[in-house]
Amino acid sequence: MKQTVIYSLLISGVLATTALRADNLADAANDLCEHIKQCTLTQMNQEEITPEMRQMIEPMIANMCTAMRSQVTAAPEGHPLYQSATDCMRSMTRISCEAMQDGANMETAECKKYEEIARSYSGE
Repeated sequence: MKQTVIYSLLISGVLATTALRADNLADAANDLCEHIKQCTLTQMNQEEITPEMRQMIEPMIANMCTAMRSQVTAAPEGHPLYQSATDCMRSMTRISCEAMQDGANMETAECKKYEEIARSYSGE
């Protein structure tokens, strides 16, 4: 359960700051969501979860990528954040489920770069 919440927050956090959508970015976001969804399901299968808890969690997991896609809005491929956001999501897809569960080493070089560009773009 804890990991399910962490994964959901992880994907929401990345996408909330992105607010972009184009084919490559949308594909990267979907790939990341599917990776997190698979890690979550694997973790759930390894834990002793009550049938009631599983019944509550499974619809959230099933709808996670749909909810994520609704947070991503249209932007042209040339947008200043487009490529770095895509690279960040692709790099997070390469993080193992074990590393995600551990919570260590979750920050990739690509995501650090994205955060820097996003801060400069937003005027912070």
